[in-house]
Amino acid sequence: MEKRVVTEYERKFLVKEIPSYIILDKNKYIEIEQIYLGSKNDKLSTRIRKETKKGESRYYLMIKSGELKSHLEWAREITANEYCDLIKFQGESISINKSRYIIKSSTNPNINIELDIFHENLKGLMIAEVEDVTGNTSIIDNYIPESWFESEVTNDKHFYNVNLSYSYKKPHRNFLLNLFR
Repeated sequence: MEKRVVTEYERKFLVKEIPSYIILDKNKYIEIEQIYLGSKNDKLSTRIRKETKKGESRYYLMIKSGELKSHLEWAREITANEYCDLIKFQGESISINKSRYIIKSSTNPNINIELDIFHENLKGLMIAEVEDVTGNTSIIDNYIPESWFESEVTNDKHFYNVNLSYSYKKPHRNFLLNLFR
């Protein structure tokens, strides 16, 4: 089973509308189901993830540490049975369900945009995460956002997946939903 530790350096932006010149290829996206385990912790999260691409699913156990632009992430591929067993540790969070499209930036060829279109409880939310494929953090810091991006939410913890998964039952959920509908 594959194990990997990576440092992610990214920025996040809300998207309210995808421009017509952006073609979302239905054959080149990943369906993601993400479930946070145990209690909420802003600095360390444990999650399981199911990624389905072209009808084939892969499962991961992931630990993420850090906040804002830079964080450390560890992942290990697990079996479908292990995934089902670990769901029992879900706690109070909801499942995050989204479709992820990888788009090349129009402003920098070294930037990938991961466009997440959320479903079910978070339907209507779209977040674009920009990551530098070369590992050069200054490229992200100096990145000029795409014209179709709305406000930057990199430093807004409300829009981190772990917080979205726990905020569903809280009063500010409607406030958050209204921001992107």
